Amino acid sequence: MPYIVIDIEGKPLCNDAGAPIVLDTQEEAVRWIKPGEQVVPYLDRRRERTPQGR
Repeated sequence: MPYIVIDIEGKPLCNDAGAPIVLDTQEEAVRWIKPGEQVVPYLDRRRERTPQGR
């Protein structure tokens, strides 16, 4: 599962193009954090959702 680092305001750390920096592992993401930041799972909301079967 990919991870991102968010700042104290809940905004993700981004690259120069403004896209969130997505890291492959939680361990890799932990290396990026500073006081007040958090590592959270990255959920790409741009992905197309699959319809739920009813």
